[in-house]
Amino acid sequence: MKKLFKNSFIALAVLALGFSACTEQVEYAPAEMPSNDQVYFSNTNATKIDIEKEAVSFDIHVSRIACGAAASVPVTVEADSLANVLFDFPATVEFGDSMTTAVYTVSVNEGIVLEYEQYSNISLSISEEIATPYGNSTFSFEVGVPAPWSDWEEFGKGTFNLGIYWSGTHSELPIYYREYLLNDIDAQFYIPGIANSMDLTIEYNRETGACQILPQYAATNANYGQVTITDIPHYPFTNIDPKDYETYPCTFDAEKGLFTFNVAYIVCTLYNANQNGSFGNGVETFQLDGYYVPDYSLTMEYRGNYVDKNGTNNAVISTTKGVDVAKYLMTVISADEDANAAIQGMLKGEVACDKLTEAGFYAYPMTASGNYKALAITFDAEDNPLEAYSTDFEFWVAGDSNPWESLGYAMYTDDVILPLYGNPAMSYYVEVLENKEQPGLFRLMDLCGPEYPFYTYGTYKEGSYIEIDATDPEAVWIEGWQSTGFDLGDGVIEMTSMAWYQANAQGATKEDAKEAGFCGTYADGVITFPADGILAAIGDKAYYGNRNGKFALDMTNLLDEIPAEAAASRSIAARMMMEIKAKTMGHVARFKKIDNSFLTPTDAVIE
Repeated sequence: MKKLFKNSFIALAVLALGFSACTEQVEYAPAEMPSNDQVYFSNTNATKIDIEKEAVSFDIHVSRIACGAAASVPVTVEADSLANVLFDFPATVEFGDSMTTAVYTVSVNEGIVLEYEQYSNISLSISEEIATPYGNSTFSFEVGVPAPWSDWEEFGKGTFNLGIYWSGTHSELPIYYREYLLNDIDAQFYIPGIANSMDLTIEYNRETGACQILPQYAATNANYGQVTITDIPHYPFTNIDPKDYETYPCTFDAEKGLFTFNVAYIVCTLYNANQNGSFGNGVETFQLDGYYVPDYSLTMEYRGNYVDKNGTNNAVISTTKGVDVAKYLMTVISADEDANAAIQGMLKGEVACDKLTEAGFYAYPMTASGNYKALAITFDAEDNPLEAYSTDFEFWVAGDSNPWESLGYAMYTDDVILPLYGNPAMSYYVEVLENKEQPGLFRLMDLCGPEYPFYTYGTYKEGSYIEIDATDPEAVWIEGWQSTGFDLGDGVIEMTSMAWYQANAQGATKEDAKEAGFCGTYADGVITFPADGILAAIGDKAYYGNRNGKFALDMTNLLDEIPAEAAASRSIAARMMMEIKAKTMGHVARFKKIDNSFLTPTDAVIE
């Protein structure tokens, strides 16, 4: 049996070092001042020296502390084979009378034609007899002719959609463009100031529209050092496979003005971090202003049971679609069936489905009560499949008994979603259902519905619920990832309990999670969870919830309806949240990510 432990630690042995005091006086003897010229290489020299293709020489600056007579100082040269062919290195550097600076000039050998992007490694040194202990006696650098590029020109402005290290959007960002002058293929884009931190350079293929994001600086993390952004094919770790552009494309669609990047935000010792790890990976986009953005959206909702004149029970599914969806396929399957296999079957014509061009209400004959799933696939005008959708629902044949009954309205305290976006926990009323066949199994209906303070800021699927299993009052959990139906623009928010998450990840049982202290409790009509005992997910990223330990479902005073004064206070709260949201969304994202293979990073903050 897998065992879970609430606190895992390593006991470290501490060696106490003893020090003895010494009472003897020791005379300090200062070091003698050097009597030589004390020559050193200036720290103003660049370690990468770019020269023109037609250059005949380049200079290295050398200094000395002593301001004496003219001096000829020997210079030792170590260079690669290419450098020895290209350049002529003087044996000495010459200091003029009373001069503290000199120029060491390296000449290009006669008859040499320098090539683009051909760099040589060189090291210069001064002997210790002449050098100073207070400066660099050796200077190592590379020199060559950089690739020729056109000047940067502003290409436009747009909006960067962030969702991995930061969350939210950054609009009104300028983007610049330049071309490589030695071919008709290579070019670069440059977007400065993303999240007020990242200056992003994008390699671009003018023929194919393919992009690359080579590892580069994104931000500085207080705990881990430099945060690096990279596309997946240049991801230095091995937990993502395959690492190719076909699986993880990076593209610029010139017709739509849309950049799409499959990227990861990492810390890596190769790139100025103190350990190796990942903040996650996913898709981020940059949409240029002034382009038409097609609406390929589709929504489906279960609208209940319709019994027709023939006595047939029908599940009614309503749809809305974006104007650019030319058609869509839709069907209903059992919740136990493989949705991915059904989607593939619909595409191949092997699974029966409706071919629809309009939004509306559609009835599907049903013969049995149970859990079902509506599936849909959208297509554009060129008959290209765009996206697959699904929605779960429960169906009850007329006359069958629904095991869920309403207990009334209970006071719920949200310490999950509101704090995720930088706001305090807040209490409001939700309807609670209990399963008659399994007492202690509860449903929180429309948790993010009209009563929710953030309701007006996002989109919501009516009828969504979160199911809490309190059949064992000492081992309460939320089993599996459950949809809140609520989307603030970054994706539908889901919830689960840390107890289920840990048990599922480690192949353990509910009893193991209970023993480890991850589960919630149900006592005196109130359900609570330990701090960090709830998780929220947006897309494929998970975040700690219940950070303050204030999550609660209080069923001690159930009401038949929501009091009028509660609606009034909710309105005030919503206005307050609007102000907080304006500061939080897009400027500060206080997310603590936990779902990665390497480490648990600290909160990501955009100042």
